[in-house]
Amino acid sequence: MAPGSQSGSGAERFYRGGQPGANPREAAGQLLSNAAWSLWRHRWVMLLCVLLVPAVAWAGLKQLTPLFTATASVIYEPATYQQQELQSILRADTTSDEVIASQVEVIQGLHSAQRIAEKFDLMENPEFNPTLRPKSTASAIIEGVSGGVKGGIAFLIRPVFPAAADSLIEDSRPPATEDETRRLVVTMVQLSITAEAVRQSHVIDVSFTSRSRMLASQVANDLANMYISDQLQMKFDAVSNANKWLEGQVHELQQQVQADENKIANYRSSQGLTQGVQAGLATEEVSRLSDSLVSARNELAQAEGTVSAAHGRLGTSAQAAVSPSVIALRAQRDALSAQLQSLLAHLGPNHPTVLAMRQQLGVLSSEVNAETGQVMAASDAAVRSARAKVAGLEQELRDARGQVATAGQAEIPLEAMQREADASRNLLSTVLGSMQRLAQQAAIEQSDARIVSLALPPGEPSYPKTKILLPAAMLLGFCIGFLLVYLLELTQSKFRSGHDIRSVLGLNCLAQIPQIDRDKEGVSGMEEYLVQKPFSLGAEQVRSLRAALWLGTSRPKVVAIAAARPGEGKTTTSICLARSASLAGERIVVVECDTRKPSFAKLMGVKEKTGLLEFLSGTATLEDVIHTDKLTNFDYIAAGVAGRSNSHSLFMSENMVMLLERLRRDYDLVVLDLPPVIAMTDARIVASLAESTLLCVRWQTTPRAVAKHCYEMLQDAGANVVGAALTRVNMRAHARSGHTDAEAYHSRYAPYYQH
Repeated sequence: MAPGSQSGSGAERFYRGGQPGANPREAAGQLLSNAAWSLWRHRWVMLLCVLLVPAVAWAGLKQLTPLFTATASVIYEPATYQQQELQSILRADTTSDEVIASQVEVIQGLHSAQRIAEKFDLMENPEFNPTLRPKSTASAIIEGVSGGVKGGIAFLIRPVFPAAADSLIEDSRPPATEDETRRLVVTMVQLSITAEAVRQSHVIDVSFTSRSRMLASQVANDLANMYISDQLQMKFDAVSNANKWLEGQVHELQQQVQADENKIANYRSSQGLTQGVQAGLATEEVSRLSDSLVSARNELAQAEGTVSAAHGRLGTSAQAAVSPSVIALRAQRDALSAQLQSLLAHLGPNHPTVLAMRQQLGVLSSEVNAETGQVMAASDAAVRSARAKVAGLEQELRDARGQVATAGQAEIPLEAMQREADASRNLLSTVLGSMQRLAQQAAIEQSDARIVSLALPPGEPSYPKTKILLPAAMLLGFCIGFLLVYLLELTQSKFRSGHDIRSVLGLNCLAQIPQIDRDKEGVSGMEEYLVQKPFSLGAEQVRSLRAALWLGTSRPKVVAIAAARPGEGKTTTSICLARSASLAGERIVVVECDTRKPSFAKLMGVKEKTGLLEFLSGTATLEDVIHTDKLTNFDYIAAGVAGRSNSHSLFMSENMVMLLERLRRDYDLVVLDLPPVIAMTDARIVASLAESTLLCVRWQTTPRAVAKHCYEMLQDAGANVVGAALTRVNMRAHARSGHTDAEAYHSRYAPYYQH
């Protein structure tokens, strides 16, 4: 029958309590429970690892030289000043992660390390100068071995690669020169400097690690101050260099402007180009003459107008403007003429008054004509004078324009020279403005970085990190212990529980027969103990075995008790099963089938000479070989005379079949105690004749491979193996193992048993 074929049998239902199987959650819980109990079973291994690994780590940490790390924090905030932005406090943040990373590299660069080494005289400090440290024996040995190996390699490769051999020998030599030692010290100092940018900020943590608390804090603070002073000094140097360059430029531009002005003056002098207030003299003269000509022409027009008015060629208003005296006389004449016309209307033409008035009118007309003649003569003179003036000015203007045209050709190079001079002046003005802005910036210049916090002497070493390493070592010890427990579980080759029997053999564990301390209990063995204490835990396990066999679907009457090796407890299990059933009132017979090494006579305290072999060979009757147990009155058949070599043929005879038929008819249960299955062929023959076979496996002793091989041999023989029994179980140890089938050994069930 294949493994697990009894999954639906009464024996399996009895073992599982009628549960068809566990759900995934229960399986996970069972897995965790098994893991916990595995740790508990190997708790000493776990405890040793949990304690030993931290102890070794603590001892190793005590051998290390503690190092202290002090940290100062600086913030990088570039300040950019421009003249037009001095009144503004808002500016865009142009600092990127790349800029901060660059500043970090500047802080922990080789130049900083060299300055620190010189300032704190670290050349004489053995911590940073390995050449000053005393060599230990181990280092001397390692150095000697390394030098020897390098020398040997150099010797081998010299014929082919002489340059590489020389380099290898050179590398094997310790630093000898002062420069090499200085480079080594600076490198050690640089390795002790750490600069790290704080995430999402402009803050940089500057750290230094040393064996001295004070040295670590001093160097960290000095690095921060050095970085800030370097930033400010760099700006001052840049401004100073810019000023020096601008001063040179100003001097050159001033000389250039002076040279250009001298060149223009010399050219003007050579070409006769005298400069006026607003333009050249010729140009200004043309402008002056043009203005004078316009004025002269205006005067000529006015004089001509006066002449025209005097001759009466213009209107009344124009004529009135000739001379005030003429106007007054003409007014008197007109008034007198009007009076005369008025008198003529009333008086005759020869009236004395009319005549007198005509005489007076004639005098006034003579005066008007005389005055008009004088005005006309003066006006004609004025016109002639104005015309002469206009002609003179026109001639002078033509001469001046000719001079301007001549000077224009000479002023073309002058204009080019003037533009060059203007460009030099503008550039000089720009440079002077830049110098002024630099002077303003230098007056308010500040560093791009400032200290946020100074480094204090550290209270605890940064290396080794004992508070972190010891818990980590404890965790590592737990992990190692867990791994060892897991490996121990994997490499476990013995049966420790019914679960092991099910997982390896596919059989249900029907009972766990305990191991009895004979001296403590005062008995010869388990077979006697269950008689004296029928309500003990061991007796209950035997009854559990009998119940499992009875609850099976076939309810076998002939049961073979088998084991892989001697000492597995099969004979004890057979007798215990018989006595327990006999105490319950059943008619039981036990047949000892181990003819090579019989033990029933000794266990029962009798010396029977006849037994199973004699009955099968026909030399004795059944009544002659059946004996009764003195304690419980069950019947048994001993093996008989040992040493016969043809026992297997007797077991295959018809007499054996007839014997089992008769015993099955006369008894409630027939128990066949088989010899070791692997050693004796008789076991497989008898097991094939039985209705059911029970495999006995010794707790913590029987190898799994051996038990599995035994089970396969029984299957090959056609035996119906219905289950297994775990024998000679150490109850206390099994109770502490945590296996689920060890629950019956718990102290909570003590009231149910009689000890």
